[in-house]
Amino acid sequence: MSLKGPATKNLTNTFEEFCATTLQMHTIAEKLGSTFRVFSDLDNIKLSNLPESEFQSITNRLKIYRDVFQMASEQKEIFNAVQEKQLLWFALRSLRLAPPSEFFNMLQNDHIVEVYMGSRQVYRTFNYYSLCSYSLDELETTPWDQLFARKDPTVVEKIFADVAVALKERRIVHSEIPPHSVVEIASALQNEFMYKLEYIVPLTDLDNDAQDCFAAVLSAQLINTPSETVRRERQEAYELKRFVERQFLLGSTKVRKN
Repeated sequence: MSLKGPATKNLTNTFEEFCATTLQMHTIAEKLGSTFRVFSDLDNIKLSNLPESEFQSITNRLKIYRDVFQMASEQKEIFNAVQEKQLLWFALRSLRLAPPSEFFNMLQNDHIVEVYMGSRQVYRTFNYYSLCSYSLDELETTPWDQLFARKDPTVVEKIFADVAVALKERRIVHSEIPPHSVVEIASALQNEFMYKLEYIVPLTDLDNDAQDCFAAVLSAQLINTPSETVRRERQEAYELKRFVERQFLLGSTKVRKN
């Protein structure tokens, strides 16, 4: 494979930082029995086409995963049997966000948790990446509505309404929005999921007292995907790409160290 873009020119500090961060994300994901791809196509890395300031902003946001990696690594007994809840606790601690006391007791092992500071998503649990077939490159550079489609467009308004209540009244909202279908519209697999928003949880900003920080807790189930034969073929191609990608990330990180 011939690599274009950042792979064949002097790497910027931002790109090197991004590669180092995503390598650590890979390590955590493997501990969880999870996998994800950083790039969908090493010959066309979307992040490298962004303005440097925007790329840096994305890299800074992803550094929360690096911080989580370091915190968990320092406590080996935790890191050897790491779980999503523990990593989420580390993430909120690093972000200086405090959930209500009952928050972690509400969470189930298969819940996906997304953490927001205003409209900006700053953390999502790793089980999301295993469910979704998009790469990190695609998720960070492409608007949500160009990657996914909801069959019921009114769901978005209902979600915003739940968020508004949770933030205004500073209480956990147990959402009554019914399960709804979400489809990947730009992926090779075109997976379809059944999403269920479970809770909107207000978070306390310990440093700046911002009133727009919250977590969304949801359940998701894969309900439609290609046949097993097609999936196996694509999985083999996926594993090959992941191997090549890891060598690319390692090479980029070594360049930075040198």
